Amino acid sequence: MKKQLLTLASLALTGLGAMAQNYYAVRQVGAPADYSLNYSTSVTSIMAPGTTATVSDSLSKALVLPFTFTFYDVQYTHFKVSSSGYITFDTTQTVNQNTNIVIPSASAPKAAIFAFWDNHNFKNLVSGSSTFPSDVRSYTIGTAPNRKFVISWRLAQGGTVGATNVTYFSLRLLEGSNEFEVIHDYGFGTFTATVGCQNANGTVGKQLSGSPNRNFGGPNGSYDAKLSDVYPFKYGVQLAYDMQATEVNIPSFIKTNTIYNLEYTLKNNGSTNITSFRINFLATDGVLKSQNVTGVNVENSGGEYSSIHSEGLSFASTGAKVVKVWADQLNGTNNDQLISNDTLSASTNVMGSSVPKNILHEVFTSSTCPPCKPGNEVLQGVFQQRHGYTVIKYQYNFPGTGDPYYTTEVQSRGAYYGGINSVPRLMVDGQWNSNPNSYTTSIYDDFVEEGFVDIKATQTVDVATQKITLTAKVTPTGAIGGNYKIHFAVVERYTAKNKKSNGETDFYWVMKKMLPDANGTPITLTNTSEQQIVQSYTFPGSYRLPSSAVTSAGAYNGINLVTEHSVEEFNDLMGVVFIQNETNKTVIQSAWTTPNWVASTNEVKMADLGLTVFPNPAVTNFTVKAEKAMNGADVKIYGIDGRVVHTQAISGMESVVECSFLNNGVYYVEITNNGQTSTQKLVIAK
Repeated sequence: MKKQLLTLASLALTGLGAMAQNYYAVRQVGAPADYSLNYSTSVTSIMAPGTTATVSDSLSKALVLPFTFTFYDVQYTHFKVSSSGYITFDTTQTVNQNTNIVIPSASAPKAAIFAFWDNHNFKNLVSGSSTFPSDVRSYTIGTAPNRKFVISWRLAQGGTVGATNVTYFSLRLLEGSNEFEVIHDYGFGTFTATVGCQNANGTVGKQLSGSPNRNFGGPNGSYDAKLSDVYPFKYGVQLAYDMQATEVNIPSFIKTNTIYNLEYTLKNNGSTNITSFRINFLATDGVLKSQNVTGVNVENSGGEYSSIHSEGLSFASTGAKVVKVWADQLNGTNNDQLISNDTLSASTNVMGSSVPKNILHEVFTSSTCPPCKPGNEVLQGVFQQRHGYTVIKYQYNFPGTGDPYYTTEVQSRGAYYGGINSVPRLMVDGQWNSNPNSYTTSIYDDFVEEGFVDIKATQTVDVATQKITLTAKVTPTGAIGGNYKIHFAVVERYTAKNKKSNGETDFYWVMKKMLPDANGTPITLTNTSEQQIVQSYTFPGSYRLPSSAVTSAGAYNGINLVTEHSVEEFNDLMGVVFIQNETNKTVIQSAWTTPNWVASTNEVKMADLGLTVFPNPAVTNFTVKAEKAMNGADVKIYGIDGRVVHTQAISGMESVVECSFLNNGVYYVEITNNGQTSTQKLVIAK
């Protein structure tokens, strides 16, 4: 899959006292795994204004550290917190300083760490029935001797009180070291401040470039821990040359004797800007391949450079392969001064043959979500221009009372992806995680790739007993190692009764049940033998339309999957089968069940109805020819996704059905005549 190439801005640090021991910082993206913005247990409230009062220009009393912390070679046991986004270990200071300046300076707070020093205000914000807490709090993570002490400034409001300019940021002190981390989580609006630290007399200090007008480093919009900007401050001398390979992007599966791009990202941890280097890769079964890169400017202290190696990756033999990537000859002749972190390895599976791959789109949406309507419309627009995809819609329990077709399995699927805190949300093959309003055919095409597992999926539905059976025949094209699960999702192609407040009246591919549940079933793909997996489910009880997904008190109000169901039409059910890597959540193949939709006495072969469909493939139209005159017969054309794309009434011995408006691809023709129904595959090839 292609990815956008970015070069990040400089995080160069400036300061006085160059001959003294000092701190330096190298930016990284993504909050540490043990960090939570909304940590809720064992929290000490330092400043909590409530909804009526406002806290600003305030310095706390002296507080006790959970462990002794060494800062500029001095040990401290107490500290004070400022509402203006800094802490000071000099507890003799009594006046808060809310006007940020360049550091180091004798006029700035002494023995201080500036997480985001500016004039902040704190006041809880109320929107409708929701209250968003604004406070300064502290808590400790972990156990001795590896604890992290966190001070968080939550919903800090710049300028006037309100939601125009708000930030969430934190500071973490690391036990057993003199190191700390500044974390910029997210915010709304525009903000600038001073970020850095200085010693006890204001003679030695470090600040991030741009201070005292440095832009906030976290992402704008909803919180995503993977996008938080983190600045680890280390005490000592920064290496001049330290180029680290941080990402190697190659497909998980490739085909023998086929050239693939090798994408890589390098990070400059050193104090020197890098203008040239040599990029190398060494692959199993391969030889060393090197490329000189010149005319670049990879900024010091965290700047990144991404590109594609000029020589493609190719293997003649099948099996698991490893590729090692590193940079050397920095700025001409300089060696990397920290070899332990300069090389990154990536693995791939080389396969002898491939099959077409369907791209899975998992959409978290709701009929109470205003942006979900345009998001689903954007998706429909993309799908109309492409083929080779599958879709599952998970109707969610917010905003407000949420979609009435929300289920506990929807919640489980959201939790699998780390929790869904905003809708609409689109996962593409388990990887692209964003708002579908920004989805395009170009992004879709980035996911178009070869498949290396074949899934042939079929279904039967017994309307009388409310039972559906999905069958998947799975055949890898080569041995695939790893931790995989196969999932079966039962979706209703079209629903309408769950419409609520966002203006949507038509809903497609709504998930009703996962078989056996949302956890899926482990599957081994280490040999090329066909495996057949069958999952059946009988929907219990009768249909119920909940008034909401949750009650006004927030309690679950959705369908009880043990006693009832929300299926509007059983003859409108179909299945989506997909295989997912449990380690990195990549979906390696998906498939619709073939539209043998209703297993009943009415389902017969086309020939048994005396019908012939030709030509097939078709271009602009096709003909339905009957042995006996038809009277009031109906033709429906379904896309491979099961969505009806055309309906036409036919009669007589021979009728022409228009299909010039359809894109190239596979469709299904369903003909109902005298109460009998038959389905046949149709190919459009213009």
